[in-house]
Amino acid sequence: MAAEAALEARALTKSYGASRGIVDIDLRFERGEVVGLVGANGAGKTTFMRTLLDFIRPTSGSVSVLGLDSRHESVEVRRRCTYLPGELVLPPRLTGHEILRRFAFTRSAEDLRRAPEVAERLGLEVTRIRPLIKEGQLIAVRRGENKVLMVPSDFIGDGKVVKGLPGTLTLLRDDGFTDEEALEWLFTPDPTLPGTPAQALRENRGTEVKRRAQALAV
Repeated sequence: MAAEAALEARALTKSYGASRGIVDIDLRFERGEVVGLVGANGAGKTTFMRTLLDFIRPTSGSVSVLGLDSRHESVEVRRRCTYLPGELVLPPRLTGHEILRRFAFTRSAEDLRRAPEVAERLGLEVTRIRPLIKEGQLIAVRRGENKVLMVPSDFIGDGKVVKGLPGTLTLLRDDGFTDEEALEWLFTPDPTLPGTPAQALRENRGTEVKRRAQALAV
């Protein structure tokens, strides 16, 4: 039986309307191999890398990373892999510690708040939090041994749900994202914003975030 490949792409294609970023890529990299992608600007290197981690969805074909389907098991893929873009731009007004805390959500529950804390910050009865989640106004995950329902603190600002979050969540769900995948996307740095989509929403840059969420379905 053949060993499980570190990465395997099969007829992987990503189109942007009439243009194509990558076309029918077939690759297999074994564990332990060191591989470099070389090509001119616009050759599709970044598109390929982002497709591997499900930052963008392929138009056709499939790809697996460490034996995991990059589309249907993207959360686990991103837990095991790291992507550092060359054009990464970090928020200029934050200390190193603050940046780590902001991005920590993708690896731990450090930036999460329990439902009673969220209710207090929103000035609501705690019983209103679950309906907000069910209605798509908020998104939450269960963490810890007791599977406590928790909401990222970045989703609350000035006693309100951050402007633009509900619409962005609707777009991501329409694209087929699970709640876990949506949270990963919202807290993954995007050098074209810059920062994370969650940060951009807090800074009232919701139009830019929604444009990128809509592009995921193209």
